[in-house]
Amino acid sequence: MGNPGVGKTHLANALGLEALKMGYKVLFVHSNDLLSKLITAKGEGTYYEYVKELMVVDLLIIDEVGFKKIVANYVDEFFEIVRRRYENGSIIITTNRPFEEWGNIFGDVVLAFAIIDRLVHHAYVCKINGKSYRIKHLTKSEK
Repeated sequence: MGNPGVGKTHLANALGLEALKMGYKVLFVHSNDLLSKLITAKGEGTYYEYVKELMVVDLLIIDEVGFKKIVANYVDEFFEIVRRRYENGSIIITTNRPFEEWGNIFGDVVLAFAIIDRLVHHAYVCKINGKSYRIKHLTKSEK
């Protein structure tokens, strides 16, 4: 959890790579892509096959939750993945929004709380403070 550019995705990828080295199955997916694939799979009749793919990995990394507001009819899909993986498989989520803002992101405070409640149980919440590495790099190159 932290501002854009502080290394959240980089850290999540590094943890995923270490898990792969240890023999675990890992899937990295951007939150918008995850939701789009779930909705498309529903329309194509392959929803349960795709959900099964998401359940069989040992570590599911969902990147950029909250970067964009989640469309109202997609919120249930996100909750369903979190609910099914709760205490059954590891999840890493990167976000640039504090939990207090998730009600706005999901458009439903109660559902957002249910998602957060499952995610933080048995979890490590890593809040990264600082300035964007991209902007730091830009500033250094201008000197």
